Amino acid sequence: MADDGKFQMNWKDPDKMGTMKIFKEKCELFFDAKDIPEKKQVSHILLKAGETGLQMYNSWDLPEADKKTVTVLQKFGKYGQSEEHFRLARLRTQIMRQKEAETVDEFVTQCRLQAQRCKFRDAREMEERIIKQLMAGTASEDVKRELLGKD
Repeated sequence: MADDGKFQMNWKDPDKMGTMKIFKEKCELFFDAKDIPEKKQVSHILLKAGETGLQMYNSWDLPEADKKTVTVLQKFGKYGQSEEHFRLARLRTQIMRQKEAETVDEFVTQCRLQAQRCKFRDAREMEERIIKQLMAGTASEDVKRELLGKD
């Protein structure tokens, strides 16, 4: 299936940092897949950023020389960089629960993404916390039993 490039920035998503990262990656993939020349990329970004993004762009009052893809994506990226305090990130991780329509794999992915904001000591601690959260937050009794049966 060909990518038709139909994606929009979701300004209402509470995960600003993650949403901006995905938006930037989607833009870059779209430009590469569709061979969009540099001089047209900003127009595509602004169309995909929607009304809120266009208003932000207009408020920057960029000189003509700075109206390029890298600069625009960096400016939008600053919107998502209000880094969450690690204790708040850990609390958010701790209260995560698998949504009704969410698969176990999707829930694990969401836990991993949230855990990256928690500033755990190392990868081992992060893995342990994700496993604990999976046991506490999954709706699947089979997954809980499987995890409890492992070292």
